[in-house]
Amino acid sequence: MYILGVNAASHNSAACLVRDGQLLSFVEEERFDRVKYSTAFPSRAIGYCLDHAGIGMGDVDEVAIAGLPRKEFVLSGMSLLRHFRRPWYRTWLRNQMLVTAGTRDFRQRGRLRGALAFRGPVRYVEHHRCHAASAFHLSPFDTAAILTVDAQGDGLASAIYEGEGNRIRPLAGYRFPEGSIGHFYDCIGEFLGFRPVKDAGKTMGLASYGDPDALLPRMEKLVTFGSGGRVEFDVDFLKHERGRRSCARFTKEFGPVLADGEEPTEPRFANVAAAGQRLLEKAILHLAEHARELTGAKHLCVA
Repeated sequence: MYILGVNAASHNSAACLVRDGQLLSFVEEERFDRVKYSTAFPSRAIGYCLDHAGIGMGDVDEVAIAGLPRKEFVLSGMSLLRHFRRPWYRTWLRNQMLVTAGTRDFRQRGRLRGALAFRGPVRYVEHHRCHAASAFHLSPFDTAAILTVDAQGDGLASAIYEGEGNRIRPLAGYRFPEGSIGHFYDCIGEFLGFRPVKDAGKTMGLASYGDPDALLPRMEKLVTFGSGGRVEFDVDFLKHERGRRSCARFTKEFGPVLADGEEPTEPRFANVAAAGQRLLEKAILHLAEHARELTGAKHLCVA
C-alpha cells in the first residue's frame, strides 16, 4: 500500500512516500524551486517521490495532508473572540480562519484532483500529530512521551502525546497565542531584526553572545507557569499593531528595536536573545515534566 504524504499548508512544503509502513522517500519543494522555506505546492517534490519508487499517481492508494482545516477554523475563531480587541491578533486570527483554514481544503484538493489527476481518498491529519509522528515513529522507542512545540498549527501552540507501538494518543493541547512558545520566540527575533519563522536559528546563535541573567528577571514578567504544564505569555508584551516589529510595552522594558547601523551582537541585543533563550528552555522543560507526569514514560520524543 502506497501512501503519499503532503505538506502544503505554509512554509517548508514537502512530500514523502510510504509503502506498507516503510518510508521510501522525503524531500522539500525548496530543493527544486531553490526558494528557502518554500510555500509553493510541492508538485516537484511529489514527482520526485513517485519517480524514486518507479510509480505514478494512479498507484497511490491514499494521500495524507498535514493539517485539519476545520479544526484550524474553529480554534482560530475561538482565539479571535478572546483577542478581538487586540489589533494584531484580530487581523492575524481572522486571516487564519478565512484564508488558511477556509480555503486550504479547496486549494489542496483542487491541485490533487486537477493537475495530479488523483482520484483516491484524501485524509487530513492534525498538525501536531504529524509532528509527533515524525519524532516517535522514527525513534528507537516502543513507548515514549511525545512533546510538540510550535508557533501554532490547527489553532494549537504545543501538545503532549503518548506513543506506544504504532499508536499516538493525544493527552494535552495548549492554545495560540497565549500558550505559544514559538510565537514568543518569533517576537524576540523580530525585536532583534530577524524574520519570524525563518530566522529562529539566528536568535539561538545570538543568545550565546549574551548574558541571560542580565535580563532574565525582566523577561520572566512575560510568562506565567501553571499546573498541567501550562505556560502562558502576556501577549500584550508581544504584538499590538500590524507593521511594527515590537510593541510599546516590550520596548519600554528592553529598549528600542534594532536600528540600521546597530549590530545585534551589541550587549543590549545579545542579552535579550540570551534571556529569551533561557526562558524558552524553562518553558519547554516545564512542558516536558508534565509529559512525564501524564505518561510515566522513561523516554521523550520532541518535535
